[in-house]
Amino acid sequence: MTDDGECLTSDPPLSSDIRHPISDIPPPPTLPLDRDGRRRDIPVLSMTASDIFQRLSPDLAEQVLSYLQTADKPTYKVAIQTLATQRKLRPVFVERKPRQERHAWMQAALGRPYSEQIAINLLQMWLMGAQSSLLRDFLDSLGIEHDEQGGIENLPPCPPPEKLREAVDALLAKYPAEIVAVYLNCFQGMDMAGWPPLGEILATDERLRLPSTQPTPTSAPAAQ
Repeated sequence: MTDDGECLTSDPPLSSDIRHPISDIPPPPTLPLDRDGRRRDIPVLSMTASDIFQRLSPDLAEQVLSYLQTADKPTYKVAIQTLATQRKLRPVFVERKPRQERHAWMQAALGRPYSEQIAINLLQMWLMGAQSSLLRDFLDSLGIEHDEQGGIENLPPCPPPEKLREAVDALLAKYPAEIVAVYLNCFQGMDMAGWPPLGEILATDERLRLPSTQPTPTSAPAAQ
């Protein structure tokens, strides 16, 4: 126990209650040369799930975590326990804080690279639950089969770049750009190769830039 009354414990493995079919996302490869032989630094895989949480606006991070708190309480509780234990803190210090303060701490914790697996799980649960209509619209526009929540088993072959651009533009015309950016980055991360044209869109379209970078947590919030 520390001078602040925090209990130091070893890090447990991620609970089996949190599952998803996507494996850990590796560092993004690049497309080294364009057709004229010039170097290009456009990523195929745009960012990891922890990168996404680090860059989410506080408002959207609050939406994501509040949805999970309401729609999947067991997973939400496991997430708090796992994140707190990673920081060698007792979960109660996080659980007792007001919701917005708790969620700000969770967002910062999810933005750390070693929280990648749980960050992927939480984003996928939110997308397939709260944003399933966006997922279905995108896949339908590209003629890709999916389940009722907009889920697919494997990344299909890349569609023609023009058709992909039209599908992205249609999403941006209908849904908030930040949510579209989160989904497209997660979609791109389903496969190590990704879709190079989608990687280029994510890297160059200013509408798809996530807005901010959050500080990483150094300690649990003080208990009240």
